[in-house]
Amino acid sequence: MNPRLLLGAGVIGAGLGLLAVAALSPDPEPDATEADHALALAMVMEGALYSYGGGGPGAPLPTGAKGLNGGVGWDCSGSSLAVLAAAGLYPWDGPRMSADEISNIGDPVAWGKHRPFDLPFYGTKDRASHVTVILDTPDEEGESPVMTASGLASTNGDDPSRRIRITSAIRYPGRTDFRGIVRLRRPVSDLQARTCAALRDALLGQPQSVWWDRQPLDVRRELWNRYRRVLPVKVTAPGTV
Repeated sequence: MNPRLLLGAGVIGAGLGLLAVAALSPDPEPDATEADHALALAMVMEGALYSYGGGGPGAPLPTGAKGLNGGVGWDCSGSSLAVLAAAGLYPWDGPRMSADEISNIGDPVAWGKHRPFDLPFYGTKDRASHVTVILDTPDEEGESPVMTASGLASTNGDDPSRRIRITSAIRYPGRTDFRGIVRLRRPVSDLQARTCAALRDALLGQPQSVWWDRQPLDVRRELWNRYRRVLPVKVTAPGTV
């Protein structure tokens, strides 16, 4: 098991300003807690049900959204974009893309040069059919743990054997069709950057309830609507004034 899987949420977040800058930069410099941040988001997604076509960048964590067959959950690209959006690296209202579309618009990353939140993809030389999210920097062999969601076109959020999981390697057992890695970074709104910074602080800093009261009303509303089920503290619905 990767050592970071044992860290939990014990590292203090970097704060509002740093994440706002990172969210708007196409290729920000890594900081010491980037891998912990990626792992924390993957851990709140772990176990969510697979639904073909389900989820997307604006879907609530960890439940997801209706897929093509009507069941609520996530597929590989929907869950990957949701993690990037929750990290402030992709817009909530950005396009919901397939694995193949992501592979064609992301910036290629060489093996062993990847970083947390980069996206490995899998398939044939002509078409990517699967995408995952990298959760740590490369080890000596260039491998890193990833978050993956796998299922069939008929999987409808009702198969307990088809869930989001964390694996120990990019080229994990059962996938022999690894094709490459891309980096997908898109500017986000100021509100999304501030909300994702607050979410990061919550997941990594184990805040007390006063953390909620310190958030601006617009941030509390977004946290409530999108992420309240994954916050490590009990919160109440934000007021309207």
